[in-house]
Amino acid sequence: MTAAAAESRASFGLTVTGEEARRFDRWPPSRIAELIARHAFLVIRGSQLDDDQFVALAETMGKPIEYAFGKVLNMEARVGAAESQFTHAGMALHQDAILNRNNRATYLFFKCKETPRDPGGETLLTDNRMFMQVAPRDLLDELRAARVAYRTLTTGYYDGGGGAEQSIEHPAIVRHPRTGDETLYIALDDPDDPRRNYHASVVGYSDAESRRLMTRVDAVLRRPDLLYAHVWQVGDILAFDNYLVCHGRNPFMPGQRRRLLRVVTE
Repeated sequence: MTAAAAESRASFGLTVTGEEARRFDRWPPSRIAELIARHAFLVIRGSQLDDDQFVALAETMGKPIEYAFGKVLNMEARVGAAESQFTHAGMALHQDAILNRNNRATYLFFKCKETPRDPGGETLLTDNRMFMQVAPRDLLDELRAARVAYRTLTTGYYDGGGGAEQSIEHPAIVRHPRTGDETLYIALDDPDDPRRNYHASVVGYSDAESRRLMTRVDAVLRRPDLLYAHVWQVGDILAFDNYLVCHGRNPFMPGQRRRLLRVVTE
């Protein structure tokens, strides 16, 4: 859907191109917030914002969260990296900042600097409003009763050292801070990835029971009508509501370049 074709009802995802994209730096924060609230995510293609302008625009939407690396994360594969975001591997579906002790993430902004030559590296986005509508009732009931404990597997990464010495627990379903609607709030574990950033387990569940529940959630989120895979072009800007979207990454070929800048705001 393009900006000109935007509808008043909520729909999943809005792509903005042409003159509207080129004027993106002049959009008032209220307009960005309104469109993200309606569509969950925006893709701005052709904005021509430089990196400093991109960061400045993100800052109009809230205070950037300061991590160990600062407020701007340079996401690219690095030789010998211990964290999954710096590898060529896929990343499990998750919401951001679940391991932060001090700050909750509201909006995420990404800007594409380089893309792989071959298919792969797509950013995955899920329609969490639709998840609440289509997930089986017994799954939703189980999630409403579940608390998930997260423990970091990296050092010095998360805000406040979250989950480094003691796990952080969150309900699997929370209320959206602005609308009050129920929404999924989860970071799915990937036990098969030795370089993943965190371990997640449902409180009171065995490892097998936790994996069963997360596998069920993942299966619903990956339904074709709930999952969008964004194929990046250099210069693309992606902005989304952290409560309305889980995100992840498809793997891409080792040796190929994929680089994104990321800013997370409260």
